[in-house]
Amino acid sequence: METSDHWPCIAEISTTIPQNKLFRFQNFWLNHEDFIPTVVSGWNGPSYIFDPARLLTAKFKNLRRVLRDWELKLPKLSLAIEKIKLVLQFLETIELFRDLSLPEWNFRNLISEKLVYLLKQQRAYWKQRGKIRWVKESDAGTKFFHAHATIRHRKNSITTLKDSMGNILYGHEPKVELLWNSFRERMGQSESNQMIFNRE
Repeated sequence: METSDHWPCIAEISTTIPQNKLFRFQNFWLNHEDFIPTVVSGWNGPSYIFDPARLLTAKFKNLRRVLRDWELKLPKLSLAIEKIKLVLQFLETIELFRDLSLPEWNFRNLISEKLVYLLKQQRAYWKQRGKIRWVKESDAGTKFFHAHATIRHRKNSITTLKDSMGNILYGHEPKVELLWNSFRERMGQSESNQMIFNRE
């Protein structure tokens, strides 16, 4: 036969099951002034459930929903910090040409305190995000794992070395030789040339 008698078959698989978004508690929320009132309002959930176990589960679900809605209303930390820095820079530019008035001084002090407050929140955010959860993530091929693997590789990689003469070594073999010679000088030489144990 000049042409094939096979017909291609395309199969498409889909699902209508909704995927629940993973809820992550952010530690910097604890420093927010509206966190406690939000938690109190979210914890005072349904009161028509009389079973203690179901009531506790319902309260946690309601609290999770309230915190998610509250998180969406929070301003982005990096954007808020950037805007406050621009305002401070503007006030410093004005101060180059004239003295600031009393309201301007008070305003600068207020936004400076706000900037410190936001920077503390940002520090808590990155401190939590920077933790490596090896037990949970394991060695899964996630972007989180690959990012940390790349950072760890860069930290453990020695790009250049400088010898006693001030020469910078880039190649692998010169760096190995320099490290080996430095190790031998620090450890010294053994007085015995005989092996006292079987290497096999």
